[in-house]
Amino acid sequence: MRKYAFSAAALILLPLCLAPSLHADESMEDLLKSYRKEADLSKQTKKENAGFVTVYTRDDLERMQVYRLSDLIKSMWFFRYDLNSFGMPDPLQKNPVFYSSDSIKIYVNDHEITSGFSGSGLQFYGNVDMGMFDHVEIYYDSPVLDVATEPAIAVIKLYTKEPERENGGSLVMRLADRGSQEAYVSHAMVFDTWEYFAYAQESENYFKHDQHLGSTLSKNYRQQHLFFDLQREGDRFEFEYLNQKHDPFTAQSTEITPTGGYWKMPVLRASYSGEWFNRSFHTDLSYIHSTLEMDMRSRSLFWGQIYYPFAPSGDPSDPFNPDHPFNPGSWIPGPDGQHHFALKGTGDLFTTKIYKDWKWGEHFLKCGVEYRYKAAKTDKMVFNQVRNAQDKAHFNIGSFYLQDQVSLFGNAMLSLSFKYNYYDLQRRYDGESNDDSLDTWQGRIAYSFIRDNWHFKTFLTHNELSTQLFELLLHDAQLDSQKLNTLSMETKYIDDADQYRVVASGSNAQDVNIVNWSVTEGNRVESIDLNIFNAVFEASHNFSDNHRLDFNFYYTHLNKSFDGSNKNYTGGMFRLLDTFDNLDLFNELIFRQKTTGVDEGWDYNAGLKYHLSKDLTLAIKGVNILDKAKKTKYYTLRLPDLRTQQFPNATLGDTVLPVVERQVYFSLEWLF
Repeated sequence: MRKYAFSAAALILLPLCLAPSLHADESMEDLLKSYRKEADLSKQTKKENAGFVTVYTRDDLERMQVYRLSDLIKSMWFFRYDLNSFGMPDPLQKNPVFYSSDSIKIYVNDHEITSGFSGSGLQFYGNVDMGMFDHVEIYYDSPVLDVATEPAIAVIKLYTKEPERENGGSLVMRLADRGSQEAYVSHAMVFDTWEYFAYAQESENYFKHDQHLGSTLSKNYRQQHLFFDLQREGDRFEFEYLNQKHDPFTAQSTEITPTGGYWKMPVLRASYSGEWFNRSFHTDLSYIHSTLEMDMRSRSLFWGQIYYPFAPSGDPSDPFNPDHPFNPGSWIPGPDGQHHFALKGTGDLFTTKIYKDWKWGEHFLKCGVEYRYKAAKTDKMVFNQVRNAQDKAHFNIGSFYLQDQVSLFGNAMLSLSFKYNYYDLQRRYDGESNDDSLDTWQGRIAYSFIRDNWHFKTFLTHNELSTQLFELLLHDAQLDSQKLNTLSMETKYIDDADQYRVVASGSNAQDVNIVNWSVTEGNRVESIDLNIFNAVFEASHNFSDNHRLDFNFYYTHLNKSFDGSNKNYTGGMFRLLDTFDNLDLFNELIFRQKTTGVDEGWDYNAGLKYHLSKDLTLAIKGVNILDKAKKTKYYTLRLPDLRTQQFPNATLGDTVLPVVERQVYFSLEWLF
């Protein structure tokens, strides 16, 4: 892997690295200082009134040694880091649903990262490498409507490194357990009125293999990542390529008995952002092409022994009759007990956004229109020996939004927002049309004020989240919307050394889609209602500029959760960041409470970074050092006798598996 990584990086970036620097007379030490605390870029991008926001600055990311986005996700009170049955990052995972985190949006600078298949780019960006990012902002609990094109309950915004501040190159090499390795190289330069930032990365990631009923469960994956940013005042062009190939994990097999396979999802993105008329008009354009390919194989321990072979009886009520509404023959393995699922599809996403903001008296107004073309098709879908016909669908999504923020009393702000969305669905399956349309709206009232060291915020929001294309293609769902009403409040105290924050929110979610499997109907989409209450306390204390303690504790209550029961969740996090001269130390403990069938989790992470010089740094980091991070329950399908509808004695229960592995990383960074 190293041969390919270094060869590719050298071919792409070596000519750039040899180019002269515009600010060669500035010392690297001065530049390092400029993009740490004293010149925190998040101060320019953070939208305080957009919602409850948590910011990780460049200084935080470096001292915490954040190598993957998952390193941040697992410590956030609003999320838990989780994987779906295929090993895709899925913080809101509801196994065995294919994917559950569509309401969490992810952005790079001004552009959403997603695909035609789903509503969230976390499927392929949840473990993305963080070497090209300067800072991160996370907006919780129904953020302001102009943050995301489609409705969201949370938005993760990743901001790439700015060329003028980097103004040089960086080479990082990293080794970890079981042969894991990573290398990336970047370079930035300013010339005339233009500036660029270029980045190339490749990694191989190997983890401990778990065993279940004689099968090996693997979460290994390989990744290649390229990014190029070219900008001048008023114009910004971005090009990105990300390719991941994953082992199948559980392969969503009925008994968690995979025998092999893979899934991969190469993604290509081109984006443009522009500003005109003294930066009062803004335009964002983005095109994303993605390919999803899956080949999953597993074995059946009991089905083949108990149920095979069958012959249709000729009775129309017999599930094995070809005329039955659901023919479960696709679920029956061959005589060798082997299951096979294969999928190949493509997705295309084009987004354009035009908006204007202006000031009128004490009013700060913003008005915008958005259009998104979102398409997905399955070129191949095979369940065992049953091949489905080609299925394709696309959305035309049009949106209009208006926002008014009015300043009151000199220390308060009232914000009113409204957004209208129109979804036009066109679907073709086996030559037949199935078109539909949907109107949704979003509304938000926000009030915030500051008094001395105290900050107060209150938000009342209404969101409607539409069905995603993968639900239409894979689960045969109908176009509909899930409605979410939320009331939330935040109280924050800030002084020179301390910051304390209390957040409380209550939500009512209606028509939430869940997928159940029925022996007579196959995948059956059902709707339920949920009531959710969240409370969190956060504290941060600066002992000095170089020593900080962070803490949070959260409580979540679900009334009538996905399995019909009431559930409570608690957890917390301690983090200590220290710098002594050339030495950075990082300690973090993440706690997650015990849940039904799953023990509590204690995820202890620690790191040490030593700056040998202003250009050369060595680092070591341990992840889940105690090997006690919270595990996840994966459901196995208890297969009934299809004729009698009775469960046999040989059934399986739920299986608990780790999703965060113990790892040790060794890194070297060279600045040039």
